[in-house]
Amino acid sequence: MNYDFNIGTIDSLQHVATLDVWWKEMVQIGIITAGFDGELNDRGTQLLRDTLDEGDWIFAYASGHGYIGAGLAEKPETYMLHNTPSPFNHLTTHLHERKVKWLFYIDNLANAINAHSIGVSHPAQAMQRMDNDKVKTVLQAFFNNQSVIAA
Repeated sequence: MNYDFNIGTIDSLQHVATLDVWWKEMVQIGIITAGFDGELNDRGTQLLRDTLDEGDWIFAYASGHGYIGAGLAEKPETYMLHNTPSPFNHLTTHLHERKVKWLFYIDNLANAINAHSIGVSHPAQAMQRMDNDKVKTVLQAFFNNQSVIAA
């Protein structure tokens, strides 16, 4: 499957860190995170542990910016629920995380791929399925964007 994944907003950050710094940290660690209630079996658990299969495509989207990364979900066993924010992902209050192999990413959100500029809709939820036409459009935009880094 293919999924849009909205990484959240600056409001979910504990520190006076920018969304750029938080995103770079997620890419460096190789994770995606979710907030919700921060409890086992809440919506964060359902999305990151129960819905994603190994090898599913994740297209990271930053609200107000655009698409910033594309990667593959790793094994379900890489899902973690922290009691407190992870020391390795200390810039957010999100307690749910799942390993992702980021294949393409943009490290400066000012260069994000605006959904409307490529003729697609932005994600309306934290995570939602993408049809194949949208996947092709977004991947093509990554290939055409000079700011994209291939991992």
